[in-house]
Amino acid sequence: MEFRAKQIAPPKSWERFEDLCHALFKKVWDDPIAQKEGRRGQPQHGVDIVGSPNSERGCFQGVQCKGKDANFGASASRVEILAEIAKAEHFSPTLRHWIFATTAPVDGKLQKVARELSLARSKLGLFTVSVLGWEEIQALMAEVPSIVEEFYPEAAFDLPSILRELREVVQKVPNQYILNETGSATSRPYSTHHSDAVWQAVSFDEHRDLGPALMGRSLGPADAAVCPKLHEVNALVSQLQTAFSARIFGVPGAGKSVCAYQAALRLSEQGFSIKRLVNPEARDVNLERQILSERILYLIDDAHLMAPLVLNQLEDFANANAQLLSIHSAAENQCVARGAIFLDHERAVKTIAKDLRANRASTLEAVRRADNQVGEHMMESSLDHRIDEAETHAKFPWQFCFILGGGWRRAKHAADAAKMAKADFVLAALSIRQIASRDAIASEDDVIALCQAHGLNRSVVTSGIAWLARECPHR
Repeated sequence: MEFRAKQIAPPKSWERFEDLCHALFKKVWDDPIAQKEGRRGQPQHGVDIVGSPNSERGCFQGVQCKGKDANFGASASRVEILAEIAKAEHFSPTLRHWIFATTAPVDGKLQKVARELSLARSKLGLFTVSVLGWEEIQALMAEVPSIVEEFYPEAAFDLPSILRELREVVQKVPNQYILNETGSATSRPYSTHHSDAVWQAVSFDEHRDLGPALMGRSLGPADAAVCPKLHEVNALVSQLQTAFSARIFGVPGAGKSVCAYQAALRLSEQGFSIKRLVNPEARDVNLERQILSERILYLIDDAHLMAPLVLNQLEDFANANAQLLSIHSAAENQCVARGAIFLDHERAVKTIAKDLRANRASTLEAVRRADNQVGEHMMESSLDHRIDEAETHAKFPWQFCFILGGGWRRAKHAADAAKMAKADFVLAALSIRQIASRDAIASEDDVIALCQAHGLNRSVVTSGIAWLARECPHR
């Protein structure tokens, strides 16, 4: 969907709206040195922004920015516009044209007033007038992608269209990477690599803050306590206590792993030891024999990569002292097994936003490390505004964190760096494979075969893999 067709909320603060108009009219006028008029507290004579179309200094236009709270039906009036025009008459030098820009919806009556005023004033040699409602301002923004990226980064990328294109590309990927309707691979569902089954002890002794989540890193036991507790945690714990096994499903980036670790943390506080399976694609997996009276929760992440028969057998052996929690990536609206818990990613976004607002000081500290343009000083985005943006525009927790932490800047830098290193095609291929296989383990030969099918030679692919490995050592 194009930006102009989306329902975009105007900025909530007058200052942010003025910043937007300043950046926008620099582009509209093609005047990079268009200025805000004066500073707060100084008389502005009905003009907030002044500039010259095509940077011709013999002609000046002015913009008056008026934020209106559309939620309460506030709108501009003819009287208000006439009052601001009277102030603008005293602006020096004399304006050629004056624009009343408002966050209120477009008003046909005010547009008619502006046209009539312009006609009468032009006959008298006075500046002409325009009134721009929010929809018209959004239409102007749609013509300037850099403005959309700066002020509405979450709307700058049409995620549904990108996903549709990815699905088309996936159809050209070799068969062993394509998923069928049930979510399993069509030709080689389970990897033969890394077949060892190893249970690793999990400790909740270490604690991190929100930094890793904001940077898009994988979350684990160290994040369970600090991340907002998701609604599904109670359901998981209840199901484990009753049935001794539980499955949680969720789309990628929904927060299912941290939700499972939060449930595991709850059980560890009740005296359970926690062990997780290192490789979910292992075939010869058994629940380790526990000593007398020992209670263990076995955790399997990426359990959708496990052979269903293996998982079913493990669940059959689960009991009060050996409980099993498995985490599955699923397509949105996919039917899941009876009794499985599907994580509501949209509710998770609301839960996260509420919790971060309640812990504002620690949230601000973490967000500022991820994006130093968020703060409480002049020219910085306020934390409240950024959380509002994230909650309004994010459908998934990963999108919420991406917006909150200014992830679009890091993503652009990463893409530019990959292009310079000639690793951009390899990065795209890995991303497509990850989506198609739902995070199945990939060997170097897998990636080489995938890229060679699209014309890339082996040396370029291996060089790209090596560069990506150096850039992302935590992966």
